[in-house]
Amino acid sequence: MSKSAVATSVRDRPRASPEVRPIVLLSLAYLILISLAEIIGVLVSQPGGAVFQALILLGLIVHATLNRNNPTGKMLLALTLAPMTRISSYSVPLIVMAPLASYVAIYAPIALTAFMVAWRLGLKPRDLGLTLSSIRWQLAIASTGLVFGLMEYSVLRYPPLVPNLTWTNAWLPAFTLLITTGFVEELVFRGLMQRASYEALGKWTLLYVSYIFAIVHVIHQSLLDIVLVFFIALFFAWCVKRTGSLLGVVLGHGITNSVLFLVAPFVFEAFGV
Repeated sequence: MSKSAVATSVRDRPRASPEVRPIVLLSLAYLILISLAEIIGVLVSQPGGAVFQALILLGLIVHATLNRNNPTGKMLLALTLAPMTRISSYSVPLIVMAPLASYVAIYAPIALTAFMVAWRLGLKPRDLGLTLSSIRWQLAIASTGLVFGLMEYSVLRYPPLVPNLTWTNAWLPAFTLLITTGFVEELVFRGLMQRASYEALGKWTLLYVSYIFAIVHVIHQSLLDIVLVFFIALFFAWCVKRTGSLLGVVLGHGITNSVLFLVAPFVFEAFGV
């Protein structure tokens, strides 16, 4: 057989399919498990959802320990904050606790755990986006919270956290929402989880973490809100990746929830919407 014939024969052979990396399968598995746990906790049984979340948390810790000091272990350890967030919310007696106190009770242990995980992973404040940069851009990013808050209220239509909209009534709830849902959630998802997943997931990191963030909003029982939150999360993730700072998204997230729970209900009512 001639050399050209051999070369042609080699070129015509079907190429072997690229091997799927174990981290891809593991990431998808936990994505599905967390989604199922959220759905079960909301639509089937909260205790059942809590047990499922606890099992996922245990699995993540075991897998992270087995893969410590490599990209997979770092990502999985950061991912423990997802079930931790839901377990923390299930642990607080919302019925007998004032709304603002419940936010503090839920988010304080999450913040503490996030800083402990960051310390274990050797991440410095700058790695988490705890830095000031491009202040004008950060303020521009923050301003998007006004639009996002109105959009989310148009979907959820929650009653306001205050009886009427005055500075005296609104400043403390707004500050609490900024520190809890704003700072803590952005630290967990766009700071810690996003940063710890880059080495393992590469270009898919923003989509992966944004989906995790969106699916924990299944608690609102609105598919439209989950889709909306996913795209907001994707935008915030992109902003952090480009600027290296959490400042804009923390402010934007806090403003979004302040508009949702404090401002929009009165605005929509005033305009008869």
